[in-house]
Amino acid sequence: MSNIGVKYCGQNLMRCNMVFDSLLLGLASVEKIIACWATRGDFYSLSPRAAKTNSYRPRREPRRSSPNTARRASLGATKKTKRNFNVLKYLPYLGFGCFVALLVALIVNLDFRSYLGSVETLTSRPITSVLIRGEFKFISKTEVQKVVRANLTQDFVNLNLENLKNTLGMNPWVENVELTRVWPARLLINIQEQVPIARWGEHGFINRYGKKINVENNSRLSKLPRLSGPDNMERQIAGEYLKISRLLAEKDIQLEGVSVNESSSWALNLPQQRLLFLGAEDLADKLDLFLQIYEQHLAGSLENVKKIDMRYQSGMAIEWIDREQRNIVRSEPRVQNYASK
Repeated sequence: MSNIGVKYCGQNLMRCNMVFDSLLLGLASVEKIIACWATRGDFYSLSPRAAKTNSYRPRREPRRSSPNTARRASLGATKKTKRNFNVLKYLPYLGFGCFVALLVALIVNLDFRSYLGSVETLTSRPITSVLIRGEFKFISKTEVQKVVRANLTQDFVNLNLENLKNTLGMNPWVENVELTRVWPARLLINIQEQVPIARWGEHGFINRYGKKINVENNSRLSKLPRLSGPDNMERQIAGEYLKISRLLAEKDIQLEGVSVNESSSWALNLPQQRLLFLGAEDLADKLDLFLQIYEQHLAGSLENVKKIDMRYQSGMAIEWIDREQRNIVRSEPRVQNYASK
C-alpha cells in the first residue's frame, strides 16, 4: 500500500476514534443522571411495590431522635411525611443526553459509511500496470503477455492469483511462478524457467531435479547430452549421468549421452560417436577400470578408438579405427584388441 493510502486510512481511523469518544461521553452523561436518581433516598417512591417491601430502599445510618420527636412518639404513633420525587425536574437533562447520543450515533453512521465508500473506491480499481520478469530463454514473453491479458477480468483485490498462476504454470518450460500485488493497481509477475541438464529422446528433457519434462520439440537443446531409456528409469539415468559426467570430466573426457536398452544395459556416448559399453551390472567398477586403462594407455590416442566394451568380468575390448593402433595397449593383459574392418 502506498503512503497516500496509508495516510488516508489513518486519518479516517482517527476520525472514527474521535466520534466514538463523543458517543461514550454522551452515554456517560446519561449514566450519571440515572445514578443520581438511584442515590436519592426517596427513589423507591417511584414504585409503590418497592415502597411496601423496601427492597430498593437504600440503607441509612440510624439517626438520634430529638427530645421533641421522642415526646411526640410517647403520645402516640406518628406518620412520616413522604417527600414526592419531582421527575419533571430531570427531564431536560435526560432529553439532552438522549439527543447527544442520537446525534453522535448519526454522525458515526454517516462518517463510517463515507469511510467504507472511500475504501471500496480504492480497492475496486482495475489493474493498470503489469510487470513481467524472467530470463525467457525457452519461453516467449509475448505468449505470457497474452495469457495474462486474457485473465485480467477482475479488479485489483478480487483478481484470483491462484488461477492465473496455474494457467501460466501449464507451460512445460515454466518451473515456478510468483505473483505479487503492488498498491494501488500494479501486478508483478516473476517467472522462473526450467533448467534442463539433458535431452530425453526427441520430445523431452531432464530438469535439474532429475524429473523428465515432455515438450513438443527439444531441438533447442541440441547442445545438451541426450539421454534415453525406459520411462521408469528416468531418475536413475539422470542421476548416473551426473555422477559419470563428473568422473569423466576429471580426465577431460566429455560425456555426450547415455542410453539404456530394455535389458538395462548401459552405453555411454563419447565425442565423435565413440561408444563405451558398461553392461547392466557393476557400473562403478567397470568405469573405474576404464579410467585406469585410459590414464595409462589411452590418454593421447582416444581419437583413434571406435568402441570400448567393458562387458567382461576382468577386462575390456577395444575396437580401433586404424589397425596400427592395436599395439598401443598390447602389453595390457586385461585388454583385448581388435581392429575395425
